[in-house]
Amino acid sequence: QGEIQKGYSEETRNFEQVKKGVDSGAIQKGQSKEDVIRHYGEPVVTLQDKVTNREKWVYKPAVSDYFKGIKIYLFFDKADKLDEIVLTGQEAGKRGR
Repeated sequence: QGEIQKGYSEETRNFEQVKKGVDSGAIQKGQSKEDVIRHYGEPVVTLQDKVTNREKWVYKPAVSDYFKGIKIYLFFDKADKLDEIVLTGQEAGKRGR
């Protein structure tokens, strides 16, 4: 059970760090995947978006699930550079940068 709680804490901490970075403008288009991981931690999950042919990273707090609750999606292009930032959920709306 300790490992599960540690995973939840890390998931939430990484989400909060990414949210701060988005809100402050520190996370911007053109950043590399390595830079994002180094400063903000690993995403909860990575997916390949077949429609846009981009990699989609999901950051969410432990209290959110994949269908509801606040989430941040980071999309990376073929050159592994940040291409789009989308905030969804409680603080509704889409934030594209």
